[in-house]
Amino acid sequence: MDETNIELVNKFINAYNSYDVDAMLSLIHPEISFRNVFRGRVDVQAVGREEFKKFALRSARLFAERRQEIISLLVIQDRVIAEIKYHAIVAHNSSEGFKKGTSIDIDGKSEYSFRDGLISTILDETR
Repeated sequence: MDETNIELVNKFINAYNSYDVDAMLSLIHPEISFRNVFRGRVDVQAVGREEFKKFALRSARLFAERRQEIISLLVIQDRVIAEIKYHAIVAHNSSEGFKKGTSIDIDGKSEYSFRDGLISTILDETR
């Protein structure tokens, strides 16, 4: 197992859970490629650190509470796949159709790839 990549994933998820966007940004490659796939459909995509920052800040404001819990980690060559349980509470009514107070509980996985000692791709898939 590549402990450095696992450490990056753990730090990234901890920063996410703490709403620490600056810490998240410090762990990703300037040319990050992020995709979120919900029920087989890409619903969010961001390329580059600036675009990812905008998405991360918007996402942080959307939820009054949020947490990714790692269920398992699998290392395959240069990738780390984290099976996760996700819980969130919507902070306010939004244009995305979320209603304030709605509780969201989702199982999924996040696949991370790395370049230059940083996270270079993130693919989130939820069921």
